[in-house]
Amino acid sequence: MRASTRRLCSAGLGVIRARTGGAVTHTASRERVIIEKYGRNSFEISGVDLRGAVLVFPSFALLWNVRTAAEIVPGAFVALTTLNPRPDLLLLGLGDQGTAALPRQALHALQLTGIPFEVSDTPSSLNTFNVLNAESRLVCAALLPVQTL
Repeated sequence: MRASTRRLCSAGLGVIRARTGGAVTHTASRERVIIEKYGRNSFEISGVDLRGAVLVFPSFALLWNVRTAAEIVPGAFVALTTLNPRPDLLLLGLGDQGTAALPRQALHALQLTGIPFEVSDTPSSLNTFNVLNAESRLVCAALLPVQTL
């Protein structure tokens, strides 16, 4: 069976291939994304403006259908658990709140991924992502937008 391929956006942030068995492999581009800016409810990632929460991978980014930490439930990280190879680290940015805002069900959802994780506020998480990604580490970030600047 042939794998289907979809370009995520015209800016070329990346290509993912869905394979049989539910696994998703990422075809790494030579360029790595950088989170250039963040604002109220938005991120600029490699020149592309994204509104709302995002999942950021070494060479592409996706919108994440989560608005608050309370909406992080088992299943919220399904895109991460189907990646091949698996990320070495997941950075979770909880907007302005940091670790104090992490509900019990969100911690459970993180643990179910089997991926080591670090929780902090979004500005700290995105800065850590940029540094580790520049070092070619297999890192991903799940970022809730900040509400105040």
